[in-house]
Amino acid sequence: MAAIAAVVDNLSKTPAGVAEVAVLSLFFPSMNYVFFFDFAARSEFYDLPTYMATPLPMDVVFDDLKRQLWVFHVGPYFLWIILVVQIIGFPLLAVLVEHKRHGNNRRRRTFTTTPDGESSHIAIEVADLEMHFRPSIWRRTFCCARKPPVKAVDGLSLTSQKGQLLCLLGPNGSGKTTTLDMIAGFQKPTGGSINVNALPSQIGVCPQKNVLWDNLTVYEHLVFWNTIKGGTGNTESLEQLLQTCDLAKKKDTFAKKLSGGMKRKLQLACMLVGGSSVCLMDEVTSGMDPISRRVIWNAVLKERSRRTMIFTTHFLDESEVLSDHIVIISLGKVKCQGTPAELKNQYGAGYRVHLPKTTNVSGIPYRVIDSGDRYICITPDSSSAARLIATIHDSRTSEVVITGPTIEDVFLKVSHGSDVLSDSASEGETIQDKPSGGGSASNQTSTHQATFFQQVRALFLKRCVILRSQWWIYFFVLAIPIIITPLLRDFLADYDQPVCQNLLVEPDSLSAALKLGWSDMVIGPPSANETIFDAAVTSTRGSPYVYDGLFSGQPHVVNDKNNFVQYIHDQTRHITGGGMFIDNSTAPLIAYYSSTYTSDAVGLTNVFNMARTGVEIHVLIGALKGVAFYQMGK
Repeated sequence: MAAIAAVVDNLSKTPAGVAEVAVLSLFFPSMNYVFFFDFAARSEFYDLPTYMATPLPMDVVFDDLKRQLWVFHVGPYFLWIILVVQIIGFPLLAVLVEHKRHGNNRRRRTFTTTPDGESSHIAIEVADLEMHFRPSIWRRTFCCARKPPVKAVDGLSLTSQKGQLLCLLGPNGSGKTTTLDMIAGFQKPTGGSINVNALPSQIGVCPQKNVLWDNLTVYEHLVFWNTIKGGTGNTESLEQLLQTCDLAKKKDTFAKKLSGGMKRKLQLACMLVGGSSVCLMDEVTSGMDPISRRVIWNAVLKERSRRTMIFTTHFLDESEVLSDHIVIISLGKVKCQGTPAELKNQYGAGYRVHLPKTTNVSGIPYRVIDSGDRYICITPDSSSAARLIATIHDSRTSEVVITGPTIEDVFLKVSHGSDVLSDSASEGETIQDKPSGGGSASNQTSTHQATFFQQVRALFLKRCVILRSQWWIYFFVLAIPIIITPLLRDFLADYDQPVCQNLLVEPDSLSAALKLGWSDMVIGPPSANETIFDAAVTSTRGSPYVYDGLFSGQPHVVNDKNNFVQYIHDQTRHITGGGMFIDNSTAPLIAYYSSTYTSDAVGLTNVFNMARTGVEIHVLIGALKGVAFYQMGK
């Protein structure tokens, strides 16, 4: 933007007016700086003082077109006014945009802090919650998108009691994370309502992805979040929280140096710090080893009495151990909810009786599964399992084991999604359906190695697939140069390649002959005398190099470089023409008066280079054009 401002103010055919400069300066602070600096530079160029409220006088330029430039009509005071507006207004605008796009959402979310809400046993109440993702206006307009909206959450209702651990279960894409995001305020619900009987600062969130600062230590994270939430925790409580989350030994460690499991523990501690009464945990134990999971479990169970917690997980044993209430979601809808015992009793797959392989199962009226080392008999209830054991007369009856229904049974039975196994498939194959032979050779994995061209083809096809959804990127990559290129021609319309004739006032190669006097020069060695002479007098179409006094005097010739240096040292006042020493055994040497780089010095240097290279060098001598010539448009 600064470069564009410089072009507009100096190289544009149409001079920039006051309105144009004001608009550009308002929207682009860098342009504001360039315009003001240009005013000050022009004042300095014309040897004038800079006054904020006074424009430059028009009599300093002779071109009527240049007089239309804004600097000749108004002072730069308005640029300072715009600067003040930018300093104050832009931060406020940034806060507004940040709050609008990424701020905590209050739409369809209410927080009750009245005495009735505090005395209520309900912590979170969600009613008919909906979240529909519709195609963007851009996609609907240009991509011919006619797909229906994606219903991530469709009429979900649930209630979380104070001091309760509520678990949301469901397959991938069922809407668990979206539900937590809407309760936390990260996303705006399409429909429904959320009521939280707590202050917004009392909500703690442990997102699925860690939100940590690499250059803050573990303890500094807790201090920061404690301050953000109101600073209710003291140093002792922070130390205790570190012990609870098994982070005491990592207290002064930077977050970037923690392992994945330690980062999840730190994220949990950031959620708990500050007295958060409502805690939302999204797969808090994801990617953790069993020992670290136990640490998280102990921390959650320790804090459950003082907080209301809602968490999601894919570990069904975790939900059974931690939760007081389970809500199973599928395709954005609640399939069932209740305590773990209620769900297992109502939706469980019955009791399993594990029998040794020596048992005769031919007369058992229930379905029997061959699990390899034993038989598993599925009975509908506990009384049926007891009667089955009573009918088995075997000396190894002590090896019979009875297991009750699990949350996994409930989950697989209730979640009727395309990505969830059915009840029959999850139980394995019965002894009647078990295949007798092994897999055929045709099912073995191929060891064929992909070629380079196959990999290139796959990458190209992947790029084509991406092009369908992000074609606009490639469109702008091609369209912007095509649109900008014709506009750039105006910048070069009056451009001429600089040549010497245009830079000099009165260039004349004949009158600017470089005269080298023989009598006031020293050269060497003698073998270079003829070479130097040819370089000075041999050129086509009249060389600017001639020897003055060619027949009236001779230069002083020395034999070696030491004599050359000594002669210059002894005869400095008399050698006004300088000297040169050129041979093939030592480095060449040239001498001239350094006080002023006159035309004689220029000629001497060029003759020196011509003698060494054998290449003709033509020069023009004259005075460079001054500022007055450019002011007059010459």
